[in-house]
Amino acid sequence: STKIGPHNDFLGTRNGDHYEWLTYQQVSDMCEDYGYGMMALNLAPDIKAENKTWKFIGIQSKNCKEWLITHFANMTQNITSVSLYDTLGLDAIQFILDQTEMTTVVVANEFIA
Repeated sequence: STKIGPHNDFLGTRNGDHYEWLTYQQVSDMCEDYGYGMMALNLAPDIKAENKTWKFIGIQSKNCKEWLITHFANMTQNITSVSLYDTLGLDAIQFILDQTEMTTVVVANEFIA
C-alpha cells in the first residue's frame, strides 16, 4: 500500500469531531526509524530458546496509533511483539516477562505505575 498510494490516508486518530490522518508513507517512515532505533539501542537482545533465537518487545497499552506503530516497527526488525494486557494481572505479566526474558516493554502512561 505504501508503494501504491504513499500519500493516501492510512492511520486516523479521532480528535474531537474530526480525524487526524497519517499517510502510508508517514507511518512506514516512523516504523522504519523506530525499528532501527530499537536495534541501535539493543532494546531487543537475542534470546535463545527452543533451538531458535528470538527478540521480544512487550507492549502494554490500549489500542492506539502508538501501539500499532510499535508493532509494525517490531515487524521491520523481526522482533516478536508480546501484548501485556492489564486484565492478565501482575502475576501473569511477571510470568510472561520471566518466560520471554524480554528486557523492554513499551508502556502507555496509564500503566506506568
